[in-house]
Amino acid sequence: MENSLFTFGTQYLRGCSPDRSQWAKDLKLISKLHFNTIRVWLVWGILEPADGVVDFDYIDEILNLAEQNHLRVIFLFHLHGAPEWAIRKYRDCWYVDQYGHPFEPSTR
Repeated sequence: MENSLFTFGTQYLRGCSPDRSQWAKDLKLISKLHFNTIRVWLVWGILEPADGVVDFDYIDEILNLAEQNHLRVIFLFHLHGAPEWAIRKYRDCWYVDQYGHPFEPSTR
């Protein structure tokens, strides 16, 4: 990977968007436009669709494509995209309103 004096990057991946079929084409273009870094959101609900079932292929694929295109990756772990199973399993971790009443998170 070529070193540069500064980071010149863009946010690229946010959970389901863009579609996985577009990653290779997009990262090639990002590199061609002389960006050297992408920011990737690791959305909990995408990475762990079922309790204890982690989609490591998702992470491996974006990292491999980034490496092929000489791009650095910054991960942002996005907990607000909690999976449905976690919302049901951990009800004691729901948000609490100003009156102390728990409410179901709406972001999934």
